[in-house]
Order: sequence, then structure tokens, then C-alpha cells
Amino acid sequence: MDEPFGALDINTRLQMQDLLCKIWTELQCTVIFVTHDIPEAVYLADEIHILRAHPGQIVSRIDVELPLARNRDLKRSPTFTRYVHQVEDEMINIQNFVEEEQAEKERKRKEALRKKKAKKAAKEAAKTAEPKSEAETPQKAE
Repeated sequence: MDEPFGALDINTRLQMQDLLCKIWTELQCTVIFVTHDIPEAVYLADEIHILRAHPGQIVSRIDVELPLARNRDLKRSPTFTRYVHQVEDEMINIQNFVEEEQAEKERKRKEALRKKKAKKAAKEAAKTAEPKSEAETPQKAE
């Protein structure tokens, strides 16, 4: 499911989360649920996989060791809060890594461009410094 509760009002969203937990507990099935809402991810998951874009790939996995029978009181527990903070911290670390990676790529791109320009300038300088052939050299009148 990809962001199935994203457009819902808060009351309906909470009811749907509880309903999904009930179905999940009863059926013991696997549900792949995509969300950008970290507390929702912690509440609904036993594993959280964090994706990065460009290319889209899983870069982190966090096991959520909370009881399978979940209720709203769980959201107020220190353990739940720790998981929310852990996911937030991991996402920030990943974003910082991605930004550093992008900055390094940009630095390399600029360095390659600088080298290309320097090579072109050296080629041009070499052309102007080459001696002209005899046909191009003006003859002195005697």
C-alpha cells in the first residue's frame, strides 16, 4: 500500500491504522506499507526499510520490536518514542550522507571541467607557439 492514509482526516486515519493492525494480527500476513509519516511507520511496522532516491534503493532497515497487538496507548510509551527518534536520526544521517555525496560529485565535475579547460588552453597556446612553415614565413627582399 502506497500512502493509503495520507489524504485522510486524523480521526479516519487513526481508525484505519487500528483496523490495519487488527487485520495484520488476525491474518498474520505480510503488508508492505509506504508512508512518510514516521510515527505511523513505527506504529504499523515490525520492520522499517528506509529508501533513498536516485537510484531508489533500500539503505537502512530498523527492526521494530513492539508487541504485535498494538493500540493507541503504545504511541505514548517511551519505547515507541525511542523508535520514532531512531528512525528520524537514521533519516537525517542518510540525508547528510546523500548531501555529502552530491557535493563530492559536484566537486569532481568542476575539477574535470577545470582540467578540460586547462588542456584546451594548453593546446591553443601550443598552436600559437609552433614555428610557421617556410611557405607561411615571409621572405626578406634582398
